[in-house]
Amino acid sequence: MAWSVKAVIKSKPLADGKFAIYLRLTAFGKVSYIATGVRTDRKHWNARMGQLKTSAPLSMESNEYLDKLLAQLKKTVMEGQNLSMSPKALLKMVAEKPVDFYGYCDRFIQARLEKKQFTTANIYRVQADLLKAYAPQLSVTDITTSFVNKLVAHMSSTGNSDTTINRKLSFFAGVFELIMEDGLAKKNYFNDARIAGTKSRIKEIPTADDLKALVHAMPAMSDVVRLAAEMFLTQFLTRGTRISDIIFLKKDSVVDGHLVFHEKKTNKPKRINIHPLVRDFMAQYNCPVYVFPHCTYVPNTRLSEAEQSAELVKATKRLTASTNKNLRFALKAAGITKHFSTHSSRHGFATMAIQALGDLRKVQGMLNHAHQATTEGYAQDLQRSDYTTEEQKIYGQIWKNEAS
Repeated sequence: MAWSVKAVIKSKPLADGKFAIYLRLTAFGKVSYIATGVRTDRKHWNARMGQLKTSAPLSMESNEYLDKLLAQLKKTVMEGQNLSMSPKALLKMVAEKPVDFYGYCDRFIQARLEKKQFTTANIYRVQADLLKAYAPQLSVTDITTSFVNKLVAHMSSTGNSDTTINRKLSFFAGVFELIMEDGLAKKNYFNDARIAGTKSRIKEIPTADDLKALVHAMPAMSDVVRLAAEMFLTQFLTRGTRISDIIFLKKDSVVDGHLVFHEKKTNKPKRINIHPLVRDFMAQYNCPVYVFPHCTYVPNTRLSEAEQSAELVKATKRLTASTNKNLRFALKAAGITKHFSTHSSRHGFATMAIQALGDLRKVQGMLNHAHQATTEGYAQDLQRSDYTTEEQKIYGQIWKNEAS
């Protein structure tokens, strides 16, 4: 039989603007396409060679993966028991050959790396490796309601909280969306498995009275304790900004009365009015690089971008832990008996914002939330940079004079 097997790029772009790579199997004029899960920009595809150019992100890994799929396909075609099959039957059998789920995980993670979301990509890689330890060989057709239910039971039995399980399921569901886009499945089984009514790890959040008490007690605090309180309040007064962004907030982020920076977690831009209290906090310090003296981190330029990101994650954990430690002393000095962490400030802002504005869409926009499932419907709000009126409604509940 005269067979032709080659990796090809589809002519129609996907929803993300990239192009899917398929394996094309031809026999006696009949053609069948098998999805690979690989997707790339057209400029990165070498049509003559049937592989990614070296300029493509993760080109070596992707080409090795494609070569492996091609070898498996050729082996299936040439197996002795298959030689007597009609071309139509053989094409159908090969086209229905199980597709590796972990190949799609790699593609999903690669998309995060291309967006320089290294922290998120590292988290997803760990989650994919844990799934691989549970199910070393996992094809798309293996994923059913029964499989997902057993997976959830396994994660629960190994000490994962409901919140952690939901986060992992969200990652797997995102991967499965790629599979559905390629037409290999019609239902996302991971979406149905999410555990309802999960409780946030943040058990207590600050109220307006708590924040006012913290400000009132600050003059009597030691320098390091007061600094932790200032950073906690700065989080709240910058629309619930994550502590990682406050720790590494640079002096050159101050532009025309605004803070302008990219979030560490999502790499999304953020532009925020500088509240008068935050302006007072920043005016106390004259650090060479960062706004607050808590951070003295210097990137190692000899490392790759991904390695620098890993070092930054370690520094963030260390600096966040020390901030939370000093925050406990600040709360005690203010007579606050609740147990807050720096992340409580973000939750506190979100709660007060919803109460003040009564508009969840605006609040999602102000938080610049990173989760795709919750931000898709708020694309217009996410583009807004001036929330002056909304901020006055929120902060005015606490510091009316400063916010007016």
